[in-house]
Amino acid sequence: MAVRINRARGQAGFTLMEILIASLLATVVLMGLVRLWQFSYGMTLSTDDRGVAYNIARKAIENLRTTGFKYTTEGTAIRYFGPDGLNETQNPSADSRYKLTLAVTTDRFIINTQTGAQEPAPLALRQVVATVTSYPNGAVLHTSGCTFSRAGI
Repeated sequence: MAVRINRARGQAGFTLMEILIASLLATVVLMGLVRLWQFSYGMTLSTDDRGVAYNIARKAIENLRTTGFKYTTEGTAIRYFGPDGLNETQNPSADSRYKLTLAVTTDRFIINTQTGAQEPAPLALRQVVATVTSYPNGAVLHTSGCTFSRAGI
């Protein structure tokens, strides 16, 4: 047996069921839009982090190029940077957001006969690798590298 709802002529409006269904559809659409906004915001933050990390690594390598082959020290150096890629420090602070690990390795050494010290051979190459990670979680954001020779890069 079907239930009929009689409306008086000239009376316009929606039933409760129509309003509930329309509300449900609007809620589903809004939830999708909020999820899309969250995804877009997350991608923007990720892209910003990777851009800052790229600039930190590039600047570190350029500084070593300026220093030159002879004065670039062998080993690993770690530096910390603030959210904008500035405020470089040797130790992490409450403001630190990026960690730069700069590794310099030389492929050949000789012993200086006058001083007895170990130094790069005349045809030696220095490999430089700059890795920027998110601090403190350690996710790798960018890695750059280059090779130095006595005559230049």
